[in-house]
Amino acid sequence: MTPRFHGGDLHRIKQTYPDAHTPWVDLSTGINPWGYPWMEKLSSERLYQAGNRLPGDNDYERCRQAYARYLNCTAEKLVFGPGSQALLEKLPALFPHSDVYVLGPTYQEHGHSWDRMGHTVHFLPYTAESLSMIPAGKIIQITTPNNPDGATIEPAQLYAFALSYTAKNGILVIDEAFMDLTPENSLINYDLPDGVFVLRSLGKFFGLAGLRLGVLHASPGFCQRMISLSALWNISTLTLEIATTAVADTAWITTTHKTLARQMDRLCDLLKGSGYRLVGRTDLYCFITGDNIPELFYHLAQAGIYTRRFHDRPDHLRFGLAPTETAFDRLNTLLQDPLL
Repeated sequence: MTPRFHGGDLHRIKQTYPDAHTPWVDLSTGINPWGYPWMEKLSSERLYQAGNRLPGDNDYERCRQAYARYLNCTAEKLVFGPGSQALLEKLPALFPHSDVYVLGPTYQEHGHSWDRMGHTVHFLPYTAESLSMIPAGKIIQITTPNNPDGATIEPAQLYAFALSYTAKNGILVIDEAFMDLTPENSLINYDLPDGVFVLRSLGKFFGLAGLRLGVLHASPGFCQRMISLSALWNISTLTLEIATTAVADTAWITTTHKTLARQMDRLCDLLKGSGYRLVGRTDLYCFITGDNIPELFYHLAQAGIYTRRFHDRPDHLRFGLAPTETAFDRLNTLLQDPLL
């Protein structure tokens, strides 16, 4: 099987660089390093009970109603899955074989998922102009903000295109896994036609990737179809309980928006001040290029700092946020190395 490389694989990087400085600092993901403090927010009794019983319909519906309020939509248009990855892998099996146009470079699993289900996958540059090149009646996959470079298509423009394209039997699948950072840009804010499917994730902004909760926004009929095809108890009671609390915690959400923006500004300033060019960013990751990127990756890895490199773009790196001041200082010191 062809290996699939992703950020966060500390076991692999430790094997590759066994003599690296420790402890490792993982900057390879776009996951909030200061995730929702659910052990402080929920009582030990609630957590114990949630971990001790199977999820019921009431648990699912409570969480769906809370998520609907968070996304400013109706609950009947939402369905959960055990991570947005699981949902994006399931979707291709629910459509007849078609040509699928993926705007990129982007998260590699989109192309893999459609290809595995027998669709013919085409890749186009990540521009609004690319949309006009796609024949009618096909499937289009767009990630916004894009992973790894943070690129976006202006939401009103994308919505207008969605209306016209779905009117001609086309399908749009929009991955908004990082849209919690800029919720005002979400397509969910619009009255979407049935042919538009939007994926969201609890893992990134809320820093709860290990809980595995993804959300699909679609027509009520399609959501019911997805629910009927889902495995029994596919989302744990504990996950539903934590998610219900997290998405309703407006004070934490507001504070976290400010914290992430401030910390990413600081990281971008450090990288630009060290001579690297910022290609794009969100408030959870930034994408850089420069003259010595392969050497930079090796230099940081030997020093125990794990960044995300891309074999198809060896002159680029993606950086996530440093979880502590000590980690940020280590990065700062290494970037000043005159040997780079």
